[in-house]
Amino acid sequence: RAVGAAIASSGLPRGDVFLTTKVMCCPTLRCGGVCEGGTTAPVAVNAATYRNVTAQLEHSLSVLGLPSVDLLLLHFPCARWADTAAAWRALERAHAAGHARAIGVSNFNASLLRRLVKIAAIQPAVNQVGFSIA
Repeated sequence: RAVGAAIASSGLPRGDVFLTTKVMCCPTLRCGGVCEGGTTAPVAVNAATYRNVTAQLEHSLSVLGLPSVDLLLLHFPCARWADTAAAWRALERAHAAGHARAIGVSNFNASLLRRLVKIAAIQPAVNQVGFSIA
């Protein structure tokens, strides 16, 4: 909420602020209570993943008080490829609906990224990966 409020009160045109948010691939244990099934083992592939990713984005936009973000990332690849594909479809739909100017992934290795590119109607704009020299 603070980020959305800061953007609103900054006086800056929305186009001058680049806003990124991430969604988790669900259902996984990593999601905790955010996804259907809470902390239970992964459940229904595809449909549940799609709904959960969509719900996470809707929640983020609601908290921010904004209709869209500049970049929407899938935070991690899913435990199962079918879930990854379903999550990516949810991101593509968010892009088509105007909720994200660009979509991408985070923490995908080269083989998963190649696999995603083969099935994606919209190519990932970004693969955000952490790097540390420490």
